[in-house]
Amino acid sequence: MSLILSARDLTVSFGGVLALDRFSIDVEEGEIHGVMGPNGAGKTTAINVLTGFLPNLFGTIEFAGHALPTKPDLIAKAGIGRIFQTSAIFPDLSAGENVMCAGHRWTHAGLLRCMLQTGLARSEEAQLKQTAKTWLDRVGFNSDFDVAMKSLPYGELRKVEIARALMSNPRLLLLDEPTAGLTSDEVKLIAKLLKSLKNDATRPLSVLIIEHNVPFIFSLCDRVTALDNGKNIGTGTPAQIRLNQQVISSYLGGATEQNIANSTLTTTPSSARVSLSEQQIDSSTVILEAKGVSAGYGRIKVIRELDFKIHAGEMVVICGRNGAGKSTLLNSLVGQPRISTGEVNWMGKRIDKLSVSEIVRSGIALVPQERGVISEQSVEANLLLSSIGLGLSAKEFKARQEEMLDRFPKLRIRKNQLAGTLSGGERQMLALAKVLIRRPRLLLMDEPSIGLAPTILEGLQEIIADISREGIAVLVAEQNVWWIAPLASRAYLLESGTFVAQGHPDEIIRQEQLIESFLGKEIEVVNH
Repeated sequence: MSLILSARDLTVSFGGVLALDRFSIDVEEGEIHGVMGPNGAGKTTAINVLTGFLPNLFGTIEFAGHALPTKPDLIAKAGIGRIFQTSAIFPDLSAGENVMCAGHRWTHAGLLRCMLQTGLARSEEAQLKQTAKTWLDRVGFNSDFDVAMKSLPYGELRKVEIARALMSNPRLLLLDEPTAGLTSDEVKLIAKLLKSLKNDATRPLSVLIIEHNVPFIFSLCDRVTALDNGKNIGTGTPAQIRLNQQVISSYLGGATEQNIANSTLTTTPSSARVSLSEQQIDSSTVILEAKGVSAGYGRIKVIRELDFKIHAGEMVVICGRNGAGKSTLLNSLVGQPRISTGEVNWMGKRIDKLSVSEIVRSGIALVPQERGVISEQSVEANLLLSSIGLGLSAKEFKARQEEMLDRFPKLRIRKNQLAGTLSGGERQMLALAKVLIRRPRLLLMDEPSIGLAPTILEGLQEIIADISREGIAVLVAEQNVWWIAPLASRAYLLESGTFVAQGHPDEIIRQEQLIESFLGKEIEVVNH
């Protein structure tokens, strides 16, 4: 089988940090090829390079045996179509008009003939409309051709985007997170569509798909390339990639199937392992309760009707693969985004109608996945800015600052250093110090292990253990659960925006349950 796309040594740097590090990939004619990897692996960067939205430092890209142009419009004309991770429609046009836009580059009437409504212009417009209707039918679009885009649910928007990409008559279709925010039935429909396009004898299509939904990737793709830290860590069939230890490590934080089965944690200090997982919660007081909480972004509903409670002084972990909705859940608890249904009660009072600042002042603190430090400010200035609104005198601020510098001695050494020049572990310490200086009663942490070396992670374990011992409740959302689960009293497993399991961490992190949630069920290999 011949190659439709061959990329070699793609390299992209942002501020000196390599987002792609000599990444290579081949896509065969008529193949559905998946690209998977954890957050920050470089997946979207790769697709942006392949479609001309980012420059490639060096390396080569060939499409259909020829060097690929570097400009997006020329790449599209060469035969590569794309849908973006976030919705990219024309909101003031109808569904049909959005799809027709992609076909105008094949027409010949030109602007003047279209304005004068000549016979050629009318004929081509009628043909475009018929072709657009055909593609909307093909993708399972359930609304009218002339329906306003603003009135459509998110699933229908994604169908319009796919139909528009196909309208351009591509030889290779690039899809960036096409199932994000879709229901399970809509995901199945997309999978069915892509398989039918691949097998269409009249115009077979090659597909390169980037997805966080790993089970979807494994069930759909002929081959899969795994990406981590900008590098290719494996290419093969879904069955081969699922058993690739580097892939398991990149998704599950260094856990192998053997140490999952034995419930061992190679990076967990023994003192931390027994100190919190076996302790009894001092108080049965429920400080935070979510009832039927749903939230998302625009038309995208990311989490759906979640119920959970957190007790005073309790540590809880929410585990799940990338894209499961962990970040959205934590962000919604502090009001960004707003929940669309349900309610959140804090210390017996409803808070989901309050502003973000009011929620934070009530005693809930969030350390976001991106750390939340101000790079252009010093460590001391970051701490000072975080204390705004507390009404502290200069003396009181100095006292709290000393508490933080005692807790994080490395920050004392770096007190006058710009936050942007700190290491990953030091930025995480500063992010924690910024919220702890406010003395919260509940600490929310979103993927705190991202980018941290194992030795730094051990230190973070001890810090979080100490925070919990002081009576601060902690809710950690993590994909890399192996370091944090032994510290927790309860765990929830989040999948596609809903809780699919909850209970003691030992019960939740069992081998098959967690690996199947993250990497899908084992693929049966059929010998032909």
